Amino acid sequence: MPAKKISSNKNTLLALAPKAAVADVLKPLLSELLTTTNVSEATKWDGYDFGIESSEQDEDRALTDSATAATRGYENFGGGVAFYTPPPSDTSSIYRKARNLVAVPHTEMVNVQRDGYPASAPFAPGQVINVFHTITDARSEQRGAKNRDYTVDCKPKGFVGINRIVPSTVPTTVTVTGAAAVTAGQSIQLKAVYEGNDITIGAVWVSSDESIAVVTKHGIVIGVSAGDVDITATYPGSAAGVAKEIAVS
Repeated sequence: MPAKKISSNKNTLLALAPKAAVADVLKPLLSELLTTTNVSEATKWDGYDFGIESSEQDEDRALTDSATAATRGYENFGGGVAFYTPPPSDTSSIYRKARNLVAVPHTEMVNVQRDGYPASAPFAPGQVINVFHTITDARSEQRGAKNRDYTVDCKPKGFVGINRIVPSTVPTTVTVTGAAAVTAGQSIQLKAVYEGNDITIGAVWVSSDESIAVVTKHGIVIGVSAGDVDITATYPGSAAGVAKEIAVS
């Protein structure tokens, strides 16, 4: 089968809402996302540079650190978003709704990005999104050759949820598959799936008894001593995990 690429055109969504609409950007609910306003139609490609940036680097070294030691600091995000300017007579179009949302500087917002699905499609379980807690900065107005537009700078205000999976209205469990037995001193790889997405790297893995087996953050189970142990995986917004029993010999 020939390789296929997903075009960004018509498949990139930007939705906005006041911060109060989403209680926790790390665990957005479907009901919360459905209250946001899809402003994709009002957003210009030329002038849209909002997103993830390089993380801060902490180079405040101790006497015991090497000369080039550095640790990862806060996640960085932000940038400008350019919108089409509505005429004064427009009181209800998406251009006006977008402007009303960002009209007042220093307004705390939630910016939601989604790629790979039609921009007009509503949020649905299983979709992967980025959710940012931002604050609006100054607005600059421009007059282009064909349309008037304005750019709003969105600064980081709080946390960012990267590659968050939209949950179902009724939380579902994470499905864990893989071998059911391992020898002490050996390892097996388990797989976790949530809302149709492979979250083996990203799930929260827990062993019911680490004296029998431990599980790494990547779903690798390492046998320690003979016995039976339950391994569970969860994800922000999921229901309690269904245990997978592993026999260690």
